[in-house]
Amino acid sequence: MGMITLLLITLGFYNITASGAVPPVWVIVLCASFMAFGILAGGESVIKTVGIGIYRIKQIHGFTAQASSSAVLYISTILGYPVSSTHIVSTSIMGAGSADRIKAVKWEKIFEIIIVWFVTMPVAAAVSGMSYYFLSKILRF
Repeated sequence: MGMITLLLITLGFYNITASGAVPPVWVIVLCASFMAFGILAGGESVIKTVGIGIYRIKQIHGFTAQASSSAVLYISTILGYPVSSTHIVSTSIMGAGSADRIKAVKWEKIFEIIIVWFVTMPVAAAVSGMSYYFLSKILRF
């Protein structure tokens, strides 16, 4: 929502109000719809990976992982650190599983996840750069 609102402000399609840069309602609805579609399309595989792929979570492990994740995310937000909730939750589950039994954690799945984390940034940068290039050619700026 922030990026779309920033783009609208930059292009002059939306003005900042006295209360700040509050996203328009249609941006909120659009983002919520795309998030819901993303969860619908790929959420099950993410839930399986986090809930079973890393470590077979029991109720107590889920509680402790969520409690520690919440604490880390809350403190990070207060301090203004940009963190990924997915990374925090995944590592909390690794910690809960390791505390129970180190061999119960599926470390090969964790290495796959870490590789994906490292690949995501350069791919996102490349897609962003290509998007900028093509939009600058189309919009002539």
